[in-house]
Amino acid sequence: MNMKRVIISLLFCLVTVYLYGQDFYMYVYGQKRTFEISATKMLVKSETLDAVSIKNVMQQTSADNLIRNVYDLNNRLFMVDMQNASKESLMELQKQWNTKEDVIYSSPVFIDEKGKEMGGLTNQILIRLKDVADYSQLA
Repeated sequence: MNMKRVIISLLFCLVTVYLYGQDFYMYVYGQKRTFEISATKMLVKSETLDAVSIKNVMQQTSADNLIRNVYDLNNRLFMVDMQNASKESLMELQKQWNTKEDVIYSSPVFIDEKGKEMGGLTNQILIRLKDVADYSQLA
């Protein structure tokens, strides 16, 4: 398959998933894998805030005091651990955080059909080439 076509398809899938949010899925070895949004976790990326700051601000702005803890994963990416909330309230919280000046992005954490946390959306696209010679095709 043409590398450019794969990249465009991947970008289209990511944008579609994020915009419509009804059905979160990806294809792995030709098999469709569906995901749900975690009702207890979300990701926040910030260059200026630390875990304590994020926790404090969220506790101040959340009427339900849903925040249990905030963990620094690496490279200023934080996992926010909450008590069970509805998907709607979690998505609303993410929308609020995506408008904050100090936040690069916030994202849901996805879980698979077995309840295993699988990751979240980021502002990066990772591409693994089969061969170094494919770099010119990618460029």
